[in-house]
Amino acid sequence: MTQMKKKKRRKRRMSKRRQAKLMILAGMALILLLIIIGIFSLIAKLFKKPDSLTLSPNFTEQELDINSDYTFSITGKPEKVKLKKIKYEIDSDIATFKAADTDKDKKDKDAKQQAILHTNAEGTITISVKISKVVSNTLTFTIVDKAAREAEAAQAALDAQMQQQQTQPQTES
Repeated sequence: MTQMKKKKRRKRRMSKRRQAKLMILAGMALILLLIIIGIFSLIAKLFKKPDSLTLSPNFTEQELDINSDYTFSITGKPEKVKLKKIKYEIDSDIATFKAADTDKDKKDKDAKQQAILHTNAEGTITISVKISKVVSNTLTFTIVDKAAREAEAAQAALDAQMQQQQTQPQTES
């Protein structure tokens, strides 16, 4: 009988060892499954496209001066979506519209994206941004040469003053 008891004890010990091994394997499988789920959720967040885009000027003027730079903010909804592969759209070659290369954006990944509009000539432009099939609001601006307008206004005032001076002596004689 003692041999039978020893065999039973061995079987119990072996079954306890098997149970322990199975529990360890099940725990490892569970941890592996959680890691895989975490990786897939991170990948899904990286490739998530925004529902909407908003292009906002960081200035108030509607008439922009020639040969100047103007900054815009680009935000997406939901707010935490990554704004990658943005296409900058402009309907004319009288200005350039592109991503702003700022150190702030590189340090703070959740910061708003910035865009720069550089004006080259007079005219009217319409700009927007696009990610995949999601298009932002469109903004329209008139580009003018403010220095030339001021010079023309000053010249017109000077011409008017000169003409007034020329007409005054003739009326006195």
